[in-house]
This record gives sequence, structure tokens and C-alpha cells, in this order.
Amino acid sequence: MTANFSSTERFRVSMVNSDGGSERVTVQLSLEGLKILNQDGSRTMRSYNLRNVSSWDLMDTSTVIWTKSDVDLEERALTLSGDSTTIRNVVDTLASCCMQ
Repeated sequence: MTANFSSTERFRVSMVNSDGGSERVTVQLSLEGLKILNQDGSRTMRSYNLRNVSSWDLMDTSTVIWTKSDVDLEERALTLSGDSTTIRNVVDTLASCCMQ
């Protein structure tokens, strides 16, 4: 199943890796799903359908998005950080997309 990302919102944030390091990424959100792209948006690093997003936690300058695919035994955490306004906008857009 191919997702249609024609109507999207993009945010530039940092993705926190499991080792504590981070890298700049572009988050692309639409009614079809969530994509994590490299900083210039030329390569997809991760892609999730919205049905695979189970929950999210909002902290001041970061959010943890919990995902679980059909093959995962446990939920996986995706941590994004940035300024508080950008992170709030990511969470607001994600919530809006999930509620549609």
C-alpha cells in the first residue's frame, strides 16, 4: 500500500537516536501518514501509516511518538526534539491527522 503524501505539513526537527545522539531531519505529516526524511528532504529514513501510531507524549521541547507495526512485538519510540513551538505544531498536526 503506497501512501499519498500530496497534502502535507513539514517540520524541521532533530531525531534523537537510541544512543542519545541526534540528527537533523524533516518530518512530513499528512492524512496518510508520517515520514521522517533526511535534512534536505531527499531521502526517506522512516515511514509510518497513521494506523501504526499508537500514542505520543509531549514534553516542552520534545515529543515521543509510539509506533507499532504488524510485525513488531512491542511499541517503538520515535523521539523528536526542537523548539517548543515547532514541537507543539508537530503534535497538533499529528493529532489532527489521526482524528480525521
